Amino acid sequence: MAADFRDEGVPLIRVSGVGGESVTLQGCNFLDPSMVSSRWDHFRLRRGDYLISASASMGIVSKVDQPAVGAVPYTGLIIFRPQGRTDMEFVRWFLQSKSFMDQIDRLKTGTAIQHFGPTHLDQVYAPDLSPEDQLVVGGYLSHARRRTLRAQAALEVQCALLAEQRQALVTSAVTGELLVEGASC
Repeated sequence: MAADFRDEGVPLIRVSGVGGESVTLQGCNFLDPSMVSSRWDHFRLRRGDYLISASASMGIVSKVDQPAVGAVPYTGLIIFRPQGRTDMEFVRWFLQSKSFMDQIDRLKTGTAIQHFGPTHLDQVYAPDLSPEDQLVVGGYLSHARRRTLRAQAALEVQCALLAEQRQALVTSAVTGELLVEGASC
């Protein structure tokens, strides 16, 4: 509740803090530490947890690192915490998969803003892979993603350079500095 917000204290992670690879404090509010200890201590985030948005923006999965350790997530976020030998990178990829999203789309509720919760997650079917196979699949997909991001960054640099060259060419043509062989005025 807004009445619980403070100017400082334990960060309350909002949906805006779950949008990239890692959870951020962007848009967070703050809660009284004693209130968190007495009421929501079991929701405190740990390094290696993952948060998924379960309301409005779906399919966003972010890993908990500093500075989000010890924070509490807003009720529209669900914590995925490592259990046993489960590979969390594999879990991340599954939570972003078409298979997961199709299942959630059939289960989520609400009219204006749709959402899902833990009871819906109990109805989702996930691949039952050995911990070793989870490591292989999760590692492969993470490596492929890193390669894709590097390629995307290189393409963006090339596009920017081509745009500069195009502008220089247009400027040269308009100012008459560009000499075209065989062309006459």
